Amino acid sequence: NSPHFWRSRFHAGIDLGAPQGTPVIAAVSGQVVVANSMGGYGLTVVLENQSVALRNLYAHLSGIAVQPGTWVEQGTVIGWVGSTGNSTGPHLHFEAQQLTANGWVAVDPLANGAMSVARAQP
Repeated sequence: NSPHFWRSRFHAGIDLGAPQGTPVIAAVSGQVVVANSMGGYGLTVVLENQSVALRNLYAHLSGIAVQPGTWVEQGTVIGWVGSTGNSTGPHLHFEAQQLTANGWVAVDPLANGAMSVARAQP
């Protein structure tokens, strides 16, 4: 929970600081269920993989490289780091959720590959 980013509610994910335009890659394979602006999240991609009961959210993107309904493989570029929505600087906001008997529940994003979602250009 960095002091550089605005907070108005419980922060269920992590913020990864990265330069504007850094490619954001899919931490796991999944179907794109959201690829649009989502209020305070700004430009957002949500990937869902029912076979492993996992959903990941990537927010504050400067651009989106995928379309809703498409399947993307782990490691695919899905967008670029930005500062859209409620943000004070370029970063990736990443959330992970697990499907349970009670619905989707936030889980520790570090346990689901979060550290491999923003990749600097070679």
